[in-house]
Amino acid sequence: MAISILPLSSPHFNLVRPLRSADRVLFPLLDTSRRLQSYPEMRLLPILLIAFALLPLSAALECYSLNVNHKPGKWYYPGKDKETCRDGENFCVTLYPNNELHHDKKKACVGERLCKKVGCERRNDLAFFARICCCNTDLCNIF
Repeated sequence: MAISILPLSSPHFNLVRPLRSADRVLFPLLDTSRRLQSYPEMRLLPILLIAFALLPLSAALECYSLNVNHKPGKWYYPGKDKETCRDGENFCVTLYPNNELHHDKKKACVGERLCKKVGCERRNDLAFFARICCCNTDLCNIF
């Protein structure tokens, strides 16, 4: 029994020949002659992907808003909520009290006047607060 091997240039293996009309009906995805003209919306795909990728950048920052008041023997948590920051408020902040007499802990959206960079630091320029922690991602001021 002899096995014959057909060369790649034989009519049976000619992959570069134009498609016949019957082939276009049976295999429309192989028809490259009209692919770009038939699907112009494919040209919009990269633009749409970039637009959706940039969409979260345009959304406003969201922070926890909290004002904790401690009175001897009693904790009070008014307004442990989320808030959407306004224009110019690029940071979420948590402010910690500096002494035993003042036990308020505050969380809010703030601008660059109060926070210059991400991180925690001790500050002497705040009336009742000694430590300030700033962050700039959604709901990052959870602690």
